[in-house]
Amino acid sequence: MIWGHDAVLDIYPQIQAFVIGRLGWQIGPDVVHDAIEAILKKLPEVRATTQLQFRAWCFRIARNKIANVLRSKYASRVQPLDPAELVNIVEAGAEGGELSSGILSDLDYLLALLRASKFPCDEVLWQHFIFGLGAEELAVIYEISKDAARMKIQRCWDAAKKIAKKHG
Repeated sequence: MIWGHDAVLDIYPQIQAFVIGRLGWQIGPDVVHDAIEAILKKLPEVRATTQLQFRAWCFRIARNKIANVLRSKYASRVQPLDPAELVNIVEAGAEGGELSSGILSDLDYLLALLRASKFPCDEVLWQHFIFGLGAEELAVIYEISKDAARMKIQRCWDAAKKIAKKHG
């Protein structure tokens, strides 16, 4: 399948929320630009045959751009977003424009769990619950098997629930 600019435009709000949520407003927009630019540049090379694989491929590029910043001299400028700001970004990129109060409540709960989780569980749960990436997509991003990704999601979710019980 050939992926084009329309596919990139469709995933742009999710990539933007993912990157800015991690890095903040000071440096995040530049990294979003770099990620989208890299995605567009590498479009002819993508081997994804499904929407899931394409999304995973795009998120892997964005994740690598985030990692580059965190390893660089700019890491000190990283200021992850406040959960309320993140909810606004996710809501702005949601299909239909507005999230229901139930989804917003769940999102607040998940964000609290993510803040309490340890790396890499915070990132895995973030990608799974906030951005809806499944085991197949996470397997592509982390370069592990689908079963290993499924187990990682489950172990991280179990750890987050233990944290919630402990602090709730």
